[in-house]
Amino acid sequence: MNFFAIRHPTAIVLCLLGGAAVFASTASAASGKSVKGPKSPKSPKKSKGTTVAPTACIGFCPRLLTDASEGIEENPSPERSLEIIKSFEHVGAKPDAVFSKQHHLINKESCDALIQHLDKQFESDRNSGRRLPAGKSEFLEGNEVSWTFFEGDLNTSYMKKLYAKDLVELIGRDETLKILDFFYDSLGDVNIDCMYLARHGYHDEVQVDTPYHVDAYSTMEITLNDNYQGGDVIHLTSEGAQKTEARPGTATAHMNDIIHGITPNVGSAKYILVLKHHIDRLDKEGVIRISREMVDKLTL
Repeated sequence: MNFFAIRHPTAIVLCLLGGAAVFASTASAASGKSVKGPKSPKSPKKSKGTTVAPTACIGFCPRLLTDASEGIEENPSPERSLEIIKSFEHVGAKPDAVFSKQHHLINKESCDALIQHLDKQFESDRNSGRRLPAGKSEFLEGNEVSWTFFEGDLNTSYMKKLYAKDLVELIGRDETLKILDFFYDSLGDVNIDCMYLARHGYHDEVQVDTPYHVDAYSTMEITLNDNYQGGDVIHLTSEGAQKTEARPGTATAHMNDIIHGITPNVGSAKYILVLKHHIDRLDKEGVIRISREMVDKLTL
């Protein structure tokens, strides 16, 4: 069974991936102290620069934080970056791994159209009262239309599957082809077997970061809005931390050999479009969520 169990607010994360368990905890959880709710006393603040030790998490692994000071190191030195990368070598991390970045890949109108579409789906699911499946997108996207990461909490995370027809209808042929060109130029001529919109609705009382990790897939992500603080993607290379600030239309892409993490976003939800190619997944063989040929059939 593939699932994540997360106990708020002590930031305990249990990741079961194909039988391999990954466990990460904050200092307060490690101390054995019991914290039963969002109004409980916070753990003592760490001194500036102190962070939770990196854990070899594979894939998107959000972590509830008791205190913002427990978040990922946002500006590690090249030496510290290499130290973190080395701790992930056993899961394929490489110091010479690269990533791609492009600002304004798609225009603001396209970003707004995708946000409006996701908001409409979000309100429909929330008003329906049904309990969405919870877990990792790479396992749920194939069989589910919408899902959440934290069980029973749509306000913290919400994902919605997207098909080629949806994307073309929402943003048009030209904008769609810009996305595909960037994906293929960055990651090679591989199948896009997963595509969805995500809404990470973190706020001041519940902060969530994504610790440094490697993915089990090649991925491309486009930020759709910037009316929040934080939410920056940080890639680690031999040259140190490379931060991509969140801007509407900004795309990043990387394979499964680069360490990266995401800082907490607060003040409002962060919206993104995600496309993936999974590696060594039998259930994904032959799955094509979108391609140039599919776009041509829909528009020519």
